[in-house]
Amino acid sequence: MEGAVAVDPAVAAAGLVAAFLAAFLLGFAFFRVAFLLAAFFAGFFDDFLLAFFFAALLFFFFFAAFLPFLFFAMTASIKSYETTNPPV
Repeated sequence: MEGAVAVDPAVAAAGLVAAFLAAFLLGFAFFRVAFLLAAFFAGFFDDFLLAFFFAALLFFFFFAAFLPFLFFAMTASIKSYETTNPPV
């Protein structure tokens, strides 16, 4: 077959697993949010549990906002380490 590119089966399998996990986790997150909203509007959350629910949301978004900074700090640290300690 002309123009076909051979793909390493391990790379293809890793890509399929990553795509499945991403789709599954995203779908599960939407399901969980829908369930929690339905429970909230149905009156299953009292004021005590509602405070923990909002606290969990605030913590998640506060933590998620700093993830890019953590990533860039790690990559900068690795580059700094590689330049001061070159591989042998």
